[in-house]
Amino acid sequence: MSILQIPGYKILNEIGVGGMSRVYLAHDPERQRQVAIKLLPSEYLNDLGFRARFEQEARLIAGLDHEAIIPVYEYGVVQGQPFFVMPYLSHGSLAGRLGWGPLAPDQASLVLARTGSALDYAHRQGIVHRDLKASNILFDEDDNAFLADFGIALHAASAWQRHLASGTPAYMSPEQVLGEGAIDARSDVYSLGIIAFEMLTGRLPFAGDASTSILLKQVHEPPPALGTVNPDLPVALDPLLQRALAKDPNDRYPSAGEFADDFQSALQQNRGKSLAVEVKQLESSMQEPRELSSESAPPPPVSAPPLPAKRQISPEFSKFASPFIFSSDGISRQRLKRSEGYHFYALGLATWLAVLLAAFTAILARAEVLFPSSNVHIIYSGPAVAVVNPSYSPVDLSDVVFQRVSDQGIVTASFSAGEWDRVNPGALKRFASGDCFQLVRSQSNQLELTPGNAPAKPASCDVSQGWLVVPDRRSLFWTPDGDGERFRVVRGDQVIHECLIAAGTCDFYLPSRD
Repeated sequence: MSILQIPGYKILNEIGVGGMSRVYLAHDPERQRQVAIKLLPSEYLNDLGFRARFEQEARLIAGLDHEAIIPVYEYGVVQGQPFFVMPYLSHGSLAGRLGWGPLAPDQASLVLARTGSALDYAHRQGIVHRDLKASNILFDEDDNAFLADFGIALHAASAWQRHLASGTPAYMSPEQVLGEGAIDARSDVYSLGIIAFEMLTGRLPFAGDASTSILLKQVHEPPPALGTVNPDLPVALDPLLQRALAKDPNDRYPSAGEFADDFQSALQQNRGKSLAVEVKQLESSMQEPRELSSESAPPPPVSAPPLPAKRQISPEFSKFASPFIFSSDGISRQRLKRSEGYHFYALGLATWLAVLLAAFTAILARAEVLFPSSNVHIIYSGPAVAVVNPSYSPVDLSDVVFQRVSDQGIVTASFSAGEWDRVNPGALKRFASGDCFQLVRSQSNQLELTPGNAPAKPASCDVSQGWLVVPDRRSLFWTPDGDGERFRVVRGDQVIHECLIAAGTCDFYLPSRD
């Protein structure tokens, strides 16, 4: 495939492919510098949603001026293809660095400071990033961190914030997962807390084999304590991460910068202090015999009547009492196996938790099979209808038919989903997560079908795969007509689901055809 040439730049090679763009390394001969050019591929040019999202990212970044946010040098359109030019950051992403292991706490603090400052600035402009993750933090040749990829960022007042579960499951806040209420700056704080945990430990706090299990953990499970993952980390950092990762936004840090400041202060005040160090100090103090100076030495023993013979202590009692038994010289014998007992207890607890987690994961996997969640969401009003995939797996819609039926069961309108193949051939076979198809009544044309502004584009639609204007009244399956108050979803001779037209929305599970 030939690469589109951008006037004023010499494209060298492709360096990245995203969900809706390609990124190329290029040379700017006039300014003698290397740049990165982000280009909307030609196959997406006629897709209003892709184009609108791409143009939105360019506009958002162009309007931001912060030292830790990648700037836009130039934005334009060549032969119908939009592009924008950015600095080329040669030292890769944070995700790439974490592939080699965790960062030292001081290094993590530097990344948090710059990223937190960039987020605070964006939040003051009313912009929520919504897709903060390790792969969206890049480094220049001086190892300065930069915040990138505002492709799904939105203004805080946008109507898209409700019922929109866009993002990356491992980094999504609980409110993003649930799609309830407005998404604000505290959602980005949560994602930054995930990144901080990942930088310190080299692993994510919530992981799993399926997106569904990860999202459930984001909503319901507390994050693991740092000491359980790496006891060498400073203990003072754990409460900060617990606060940043609070399930309730009201319990989190109000700003990313405040979280980063507390992180740095905790490091300075507790430098070198870790859970492992504290445990070793405790064990050392318990195991080392006390040395008494001559001044504090006890007086010589005086003769005393012989003590009665000791009673035999049963093994059952001695295992509990032995840490508190004193010898005749009065010196505590707490050092007898206490630390070993702690270690055995911790090991047993960890084993029990691992078994419980494995059982819980198996139950979740089984539950997904027996009780699958909806993978098709339909939202409609008088002028338009949209079919959205709210799940995290592709859906095959290619042979689905929507039928409006009367109370007597007579089909009064019908629309075959295969009609959408006319605007995006083959997309129905793998209807991707967050994507939508739209259908617009012909009299709705006055509503300005400009990129990203089709009236059928609902809040839950991440990427529009295309829309059709329906001129024939016999295709308006989502509108009431006489006694037709419901429509049904049909595949072959099987009725998948029936929906009330008055509800304005419909959710159902469309099984695979395997």
